[in-house]
Amino acid sequence: MAATKDSGVQVDLSLTGMSCNACAASIEKGLNKLDGVTAAVNFATESARINFASGATTPSALIDTVASLGYGARLLADTTPEMLDAETNQRVTMLLTRLTVSVVLAIPVVLLSMVANLEFRNWQWFALALSTPVVTWGAWPFHRAALMNLRHRATTMDTLISIGIVAATSWSVW
Repeated sequence: MAATKDSGVQVDLSLTGMSCNACAASIEKGLNKLDGVTAAVNFATESARINFASGATTPSALIDTVASLGYGARLLADTTPEMLDAETNQRVTMLLTRLTVSVVLAIPVVLLSMVANLEFRNWQWFALALSTPVVTWGAWPFHRAALMNLRHRATTMDTLISIGIVAATSWSVW
C-alpha cells in the first residue's frame, strides 16, 4: 500500500483466474462499483492498480470483492516473482496435461471418422467413449469459466467456446 499525492491510498493486486479481457473488465467494473474506489485492471500483467480515499475501504475488502466475482487476488507487495513463476508453471503443466491427453484420445477418433478402412462394427460407440473425456475433462477450464460467467450474467470467449463444444458434441451424438 502506498499513499498517493491526494491523500488517498494506492494498492496493487496480483490477480488470478482471468482468461480474457472480458474477465479483466468484469473485475474492473466490480471494483469501480465500490464507493471512493478507482481501479484499472491489466489483463496482460494479471494485475490491478486501485486508488481509494483513506478510510473508504481496505485491501482485504478489495480482495474479497474480487473473490466474489469468481477470481483470485492478493496484494502484489506480498507476491514474490518465485510465487508467480510457480503458479504459472503449475497452470501450464495442468493445461499441457489436458492437451496431451485430449490429443492422444482425439487422434483415433479422427482416424476412425476419416479412414473408412479403419472402421469396425459399432466404432461410433468407441469414438464416443474416447471423445467424452476430451469434451468434458479436456475442455473443463472453458466450461468452468462459462458457468462462472453465467452466474455473473456475463459472456466471454469461454462462453462461446463452451457452447460450441456442447453443440458440436450434441450434434455428433444425435
